[in-house]
Amino acid sequence: MIPRSSPTVRALEETGLPWEIEKGKGHAKIRLCGHLVGVVSYGKGGHNKRAELNVIGQIMRKAAELKAHEQRQ
Repeated sequence: MIPRSSPTVRALEETGLPWEIEKGKGHAKIRLCGHLVGVVSYGKGGHNKRAELNVIGQIMRKAAELKAHEQRQ
């Protein structure tokens, strides 16, 4: 599972939007307002910093998209 102190969880909390992490057999699915924003492997292959930065980017882009859509309505 993704540790609560990870940069990914901090990015989710900073959005101020509802989020969840679904546990799967080999991957965790990250959802923001019910939208799938990323999938992270539990893999044994060490910590992949680039993969984590990519997921954080996906979170921030989706949060901006959802907030912009909310303002238009």
